[in-house]
Amino acid sequence: MARSDHVNTKVLYAVAGAISATVPSFTPQANSIVVIVVHCIGLGNSVADLVATANSGLTGGLTWTKRIGVDSGAMGFAYSMCAEIWTAEVGGSPSAIAPVWSNSVNSSSNLDNARVAFQVFSRTGYDTGSPIGATASSATLGTSGTGAMTLSGAPASSSYDYAARGIAQEDGTTDITATPGSGWTEVYDVATVTGSEGSACLETQERTGSTSTSVAWTEINANAQAVFGQALGVAIEIKMASSGVDVAMSGSSSTVGIGTQSPVFSIGL
Repeated sequence: MARSDHVNTKVLYAVAGAISATVPSFTPQANSIVVIVVHCIGLGNSVADLVATANSGLTGGLTWTKRIGVDSGAMGFAYSMCAEIWTAEVGGSPSAIAPVWSNSVNSSSNLDNARVAFQVFSRTGYDTGSPIGATASSATLGTSGTGAMTLSGAPASSSYDYAARGIAQEDGTTDITATPGSGWTEVYDVATVTGSEGSACLETQERTGSTSTSVAWTEINANAQAVFGQALGVAIEIKMASSGVDVAMSGSSSTVGIGTQSPVFSIGL
């Protein structure tokens, strides 16, 4: 069913306490399920400054549900990070929205700054009665290699599986790229490269036509960068309706894999 890509963006900012980051405005497809993938690195001056998924929220425009999330715990040098996948269902007459992701942080008085990466897309033809199937998460994907995870159940062959790898590049100068696994196709790759401290590097891949519980990349650190801690991983299965119908996309578009993909834009603040 048709996938529309909306945002592949990064938010770079200094904070003194709780994190609040706004996704640039976009208009989702009508009658679709919207997926927002989040990767955040928190940098502070105390190992108590943990960016814990239990403290996070997403608000704005639609009713958002966190489907899976994982956090690193303290990684040394007061680094910590999290990765999450959120979804919301869209009605027949959508309007532009700009959701806000927030995290109250365990020890907000010591948090110096944060790096946040967002990836946003939507898909039509999904199972409106039970849209999400199996999930997976890991805080220990390693610093290189396949980053293997196992889904909580076998996905339907008609489903679309999405897996995201979040990793922290050590000095903030370079994106850590990933090579998708066999049978997977890259959706997005973005990094909050600043030239100092850490970069939040987020890559998402998708597949369909598989009933395997295995989730893996060919390489989670394809350009062999220095890494803080280990990579995080989250994955979900989006179930399709038994007789889904593609929704025609307006404007210019190009066909990529299965369905129709609208142009991608990337913004750095």
